[in-house]
Amino acid sequence: MLFTKNFAVSAVVAAGVSSAIAQSISSQCQTTLVTLVTSPEAQCLSPETLAGLVVSSPNSSVVEPINNWLGNLCSQASCSNTTLATLVTNLTAGCQSDLQSFGFSNNSLDEVIQIVQEVYPVARQVACLADSSNNNTLCVTETLNNIQQATGTLSIDNLESLITQIMGGSLPSLNIPESALCTDCTQAAFEILDQSFTSVVNQTSSTVSSVCGTGFTDGSMPPTVVETANNSTASNAAMALSASGPVFGVTLSSLAAVSVAFAVLA
Repeated sequence: MLFTKNFAVSAVVAAGVSSAIAQSISSQCQTTLVTLVTSPEAQCLSPETLAGLVVSSPNSSVVEPINNWLGNLCSQASCSNTTLATLVTNLTAGCQSDLQSFGFSNNSLDEVIQIVQEVYPVARQVACLADSSNNNTLCVTETLNNIQQATGTLSIDNLESLITQIMGGSLPSLNIPESALCTDCTQAAFEILDQSFTSVVNQTSSTVSSVCGTGFTDGSMPPTVVETANNSTASNAAMALSASGPVFGVTLSSLAAVSVAFAVLA
């Protein structure tokens, strides 16, 4: 359940900051976030392309804005550990009361920084996977489209509602076919996550295997899935999206499609 909740939070954050969440953030924290997002150091996350999520209607599909954002993010140099640490430090200082109100005050600053530095490169690797058999469409985009075809428009409003239900322990009946979830893309993502966070992923392996088959979790990487991430590292970068959730979940914000898929499977 921990795995499901962490990934569920990731999907909510990736879908954009909803009006309810935005209204609950203090003015001091909002100022901190604006400063971080608009800083030159944040360019490794291409925050300017997230504008499509912020200004779009709550009922509009999030798929195209997320695709545009990830396409730009994956082409940028990755964030360095030094600037990730700086971002976490600044965010913690500027949003301390907000983080406490959300219940995210159990870890020391050093622990939070370490978690972000460990999870960020894996999240970026998964977020930048693409399907070579589908015109190199990003896997996140492909999976979101698959889910959207089965459930209807994936908007900020209904995606947040879906994830809120899952986090509350309720599993909605989504009628998503296995073919939409058990793809080469999600198998590749599962394998990468398993290699880096084995103890966490093992909590859902049996459930995933029962839905997608034992071959899905056999440790193999589908040959049709390719990595598109720019492997260079920016000298100065900031993890500007760590805004409204536990650090583990927020750092995985780029895994929106995989988040929903595995939340459903689990």
